[in-house]
Amino acid sequence: MDSTAEACKRLAKAIAGSGIKAPMFGGFVLPLYGVERMTLDMDFLLAECDLPPFEKVLATIGYEKVFRSAQYAKFRHPSPEVLDVDTVFADPATIEIICQTATMRQLAGASFLCVSLDTLIGTKLHAVRHNEERRGYKDFNDILELIAANSIDPHAKHFQDMCLKYGTDEIYQRVLTEVARDAQ
Repeated sequence: MDSTAEACKRLAKAIAGSGIKAPMFGGFVLPLYGVERMTLDMDFLLAECDLPPFEKVLATIGYEKVFRSAQYAKFRHPSPEVLDVDTVFADPATIEIICQTATMRQLAGASFLCVSLDTLIGTKLHAVRHNEERRGYKDFNDILELIAANSIDPHAKHFQDMCLKYGTDEIYQRVLTEVARDAQ
């Protein structure tokens, strides 16, 4: 049986050897930015055209595709101790832009290309905006935790611009309300 740490090392090595640009984001990278929470998967941003070679990479270490939609694909390892892998599709130009600020970071003893803090917050805002019923609570709380852990001023123009670009004014106002409540 593989452990998550062993599978991560094999996954990182396989991705690095493939040349596929697949920056990691989501709950698994939160600890890089000072936030701890349980997660059941590792999330990667991927150009949809890179799905077939990425699927082959995952297959070499035992993963099998169990779901595919227009937005993402889910892969499962036969060992229940190993986290699932989710791929969320973005256009190649967006992947290129994200990779410009992504950095190689250590997670579970393996080196992965991980999104920047701004990109991570942007993906969380996007999830709240477009999938609030299913993901809103968890992702909204992640945003609040990232603000606190990284001493982000939610009134700063940069943060407000991110909220309006990837979220909505309503989400931004909720952030301000919650941060003010937490400060009391």
